Amino acid sequence: MRADSLYIEKIDAAIMAIYAVSTDDHSYTMLAENLANWDEESYPEKNQDEARLAEDLYKLMTFLDQKDLKHQSDKVFRIILLTFPERHFAQSPVQSKVAGINFELFKLVKYESMRQFEDCYRMALADLPTFTREIEMRQFREDCSGLAGKFFAAFVSVAGELAESDHNDVPWILMHQLAWQLNNANQAYNQAYGILRSLLSLKNVSPSGLLAQELDESMVFFKRNYYWNRIDKAVMTGDTATMVMYIDRLMPMVSAGHEKSNLVMLRAKAVKTEKHMPWGCLLLIIALILGIFATSRLFDMFIPEKPEKRWAKTPPKPMTPTTPMSRLTPTSTATGDRIPADEPASMSLQVFNRAGLDENKPPLQPHGRKLTLAESRYVIFQKHRLEHLEGVDLMPNEEEALRKLWEEWRSRAENAELDRDNLEKAENEAESFSELLKGDAEDQLKVILKSLEADGWKNDDENDKNRAENLRPARVEGLLNLHDPADLNKVLVQLEKKGYYNGPTDLIKWNSVAGSALARFKATKMLRTDKTWDIETQQALFSETGAGND
Repeated sequence: MRADSLYIEKIDAAIMAIYAVSTDDHSYTMLAENLANWDEESYPEKNQDEARLAEDLYKLMTFLDQKDLKHQSDKVFRIILLTFPERHFAQSPVQSKVAGINFELFKLVKYESMRQFEDCYRMALADLPTFTREIEMRQFREDCSGLAGKFFAAFVSVAGELAESDHNDVPWILMHQLAWQLNNANQAYNQAYGILRSLLSLKNVSPSGLLAQELDESMVFFKRNYYWNRIDKAVMTGDTATMVMYIDRLMPMVSAGHEKSNLVMLRAKAVKTEKHMPWGCLLLIIALILGIFATSRLFDMFIPEKPEKRWAKTPPKPMTPTTPMSRLTPTSTATGDRIPADEPASMSLQVFNRAGLDENKPPLQPHGRKLTLAESRYVIFQKHRLEHLEGVDLMPNEEEALRKLWEEWRSRAENAELDRDNLEKAENEAESFSELLKGDAEDQLKVILKSLEADGWKNDDENDKNRAENLRPARVEGLLNLHDPADLNKVLVQLEKKGYYNGPTDLIKWNSVAGSALARFKATKMLRTDKTWDIETQQALFSETGAGND
């Protein structure tokens, strides 16, 4: 018997009870309560018990998964997160110079270049949304304009002037602090990584050895945060393909056994979900196919065919050497049939995007004309997409797919002649829908990877048909609409009941106070630190009352 802990035996008993009767909610409640009490205890052998309990809980969760008890498995997973958060979330490396931004460092150097560097630094802090967006567009480098480009040039100037001096590390420390500001306060993990990667790629200037090691450790930490963030979002939205992609990228960076086990478990769940099709869906698809076939047969049997339809089936006369070429204008064919001048682009040239805008690939160059608005969108949008993919770490097969996408873009769009108004409109739209274009880019990459795995690089028609099927955004049924005052009232009343909101519940528009209340609820109940409203958040908020699923 263990005299040191009052709860360890109760925890073991609760685990054994779950193994015996996995659907008994009382056993999960007892497990959570005793683990919470055990977590408050302090005794000599607690570290040893902690490792054993964590392993036992992971085994229990795997057992429940194998029995297809997802609800119970999720309960155990939440218990693990609450009791052992350090075994799931990435830990910060030991840093000594990242506690906020020390503006006193600017006063150590009286050079004009340092004054310009400070001006750019403060401008970036004052307009972080613009700064982070330009970093993601890879504008934080040489020969680039804008806020990020000027900031980079100012850093290079002052770092070069202070090289080999006693203050060599000052600008590097300030940029390190700025990167941590983006990571901690703005959750701009990839941009924090991008700043340090751009700076450490410089050839003529470098930090001291110890600081360089700290910068390398921070880069790894930022990239881990970015990958975990994408995995968490994929889990929330059910995007199993994205989840698997980022788990595979994160796996080589993980050394802790418990974290690797967690990633393996998440990947197995994602693969199983992706391959599994419920019988209900399969039967529905079969019924739809049979219904369409039967309807078509009835039309053929009872509705007489129109004369013009029969004529349309007559094969066109073949083109002969005597057919005058001058008669074949762009709006006519060899048979004399007219083609409407405003005929839409074929599916082989149509590009589907999440913004819902008309977008078409231009024909292969040379064009001999100015591009239409839809073709201009492809020129601008696709370049933004591919530049976004250039800014993330890719696997070798993904880099090959990206290379082929660039080749196609250059063959259709490079040096194309664009109308000025169309160009300006497409650029404004690209800026407005920048987040959606990033999603388009990753969707396109997945489509290309699937085509490479199945049949190698397919022709344009096959690729665009795949895009047409894969780029349509999924609709979530049953999700309350926060732009609807009636649905908004339900959410605010529920937040008020649970003690997270103390304000008027008859709002007609979602505001920052309501968003903060939702964020506090998600941080407490779901271990998330965002304000996103999705079906998982709705289910958690209304889990006890069921009111949100009317």
